[in-house]
Amino acid sequence: MSQLTYVLCAWMRELRIKHWTKNVFVLAILPFLLIPFQLHRIIGVVVMFVAFCLAASSIYLFNDILDVEKDKQHPTKYRR
Repeated sequence: MSQLTYVLCAWMRELRIKHWTKNVFVLAILPFLLIPFQLHRIIGVVVMFVAFCLAASSIYLFNDILDVEKDKQHPTKYRR
């Protein structure tokens, strides 16, 4: 595995992308936007989904930075 691949995998793991599935609820408004079809509203919902995902990841990162010393003592979190 190359160094770049390792770094990208580490970032993806740290951003906790698997938790982004919870933000799919933001997309629940899409059926109401299809009639009448207004592309700018759909784009707005997609942008909101991305913003929610990035906000969630930033909170995870911020928490990890604050808890780095405590996590070093934890039996499973010490590898972060």
